[in-house]
Amino acid sequence: MSRIVRPLMSPIGRVCVLGAATIWLVAIMGLSPSAPDSAESTPVAETTLRVEALDGLEDPLYMAMILTASSTGDLYVSDTGNNRVLQLRPTVDHSSVNVIQVFGSKGEGPGELKQPSGVAIDASGNLFVADDGLGRITKYAPDGTYLASVTQRGVSSIVATSTGEVLAWPGEGEALLTRYSGDLTDAEPVLRKPDAGYKAWTHSLFVLDSEDN
Repeated sequence: MSRIVRPLMSPIGRVCVLGAATIWLVAIMGLSPSAPDSAESTPVAETTLRVEALDGLEDPLYMAMILTASSTGDLYVSDTGNNRVLQLRPTVDHSSVNVIQVFGSKGEGPGELKQPSGVAIDASGNLFVADDGLGRITKYAPDGTYLASVTQRGVSSIVATSTGEVLAWPGEGEALLTRYSGDLTDAEPVLRKPDAGYKAWTHSLFVLDSEDN
């Protein structure tokens, strides 16, 4: 049984919910980039995609946690219980979703995963995975080739910025939020913990606007 228990707002404005073998995709368009000062409502146009199966996937999703979308419209789901990330692509008529590629497999070696949670895609199509089980961030090329990884204990959410950098939550050491270079070689804290005993934890995906706020 595959389940994402709450809707998540993707970086390109789509709300995605995954429950059982069904994918719901609600595309919300026409929203103002800044919230109005008044309480007036803003009309939006909505389209809904419901898919009963994933074409090309023999075994079911297990403990799937995060569903996000790329600028090309492909969907990426962290299939946490199966230690992998799936790249999905809806068909033109929206009658089904095809599995395009599988990233990672169970293990502790380069490019292998253990309980992946957060997923981010940069402008070049590179995939970054927050691997909670192994305590590291792993980067793959668009074709699935393993590129790099960096150790970060407790990482659960991740997002790629417009400049190719990566933000990871929770941060490593005394940082609540850590910024990495796109090749994962350089890191700096963005937000620090208020004291040594402070703890914060969430699997919720955080997103950036067009100016990386």
